[in-house]
Amino acid sequence: MPDGSKCPADKSCRPLRVIAVARGEATMPSSRGDVRVPTWDFTVKGVPEPFRRVAVDPAAMGGPPRPLDDGVQEVHTYEVRAPTELRLSYVHGTCDTTYGSRVHETPEAVVVDVDVRQDDDVKVCADMGKVDRIGVTLREPLGRRVVLDSSSGVPLLPQSDVHLVEFQNYDPRRS
Repeated sequence: MPDGSKCPADKSCRPLRVIAVARGEATMPSSRGDVRVPTWDFTVKGVPEPFRRVAVDPAAMGGPPRPLDDGVQEVHTYEVRAPTELRLSYVHGTCDTTYGSRVHETPEAVVVDVDVRQDDDVKVCADMGKVDRIGVTLREPLGRRVVLDSSSGVPLLPQSDVHLVEFQNYDPRRS
């Protein structure tokens, strides 16, 4: 038990005993690709695999980026098709029309946006989301620059199903 109390007699729990701790490494996705992070690997008696925790000072972790001013993450991920070509995966309404994509580049970041607007002719529409893909061409190769969604301001993970905006209330210091 984490607080040091004994297991209740009527519950099917048993205390776990850590018998070894070692430093290790793990690969984690980030907005700039996979990164190697330090870990603590705990060996627990009777458990076949070690229990792994990222070894980062909780004070250094502020959680994932938060959307700007109630922004909605429109572009969710990207795929590098060529050094200067990205394929964006974005969400829009089923009654919307996509008019194209836009990109703003700096030496540190690539900000992407998809021009999606609701059709004026539609009077009734089911409020459903649809995932689509569209390409953008960069002036310079992407390299190590971070890709940002312009609607929310959050960094995008390449070819990932992880949408950082969904973790806006997650605080790793409390996990």
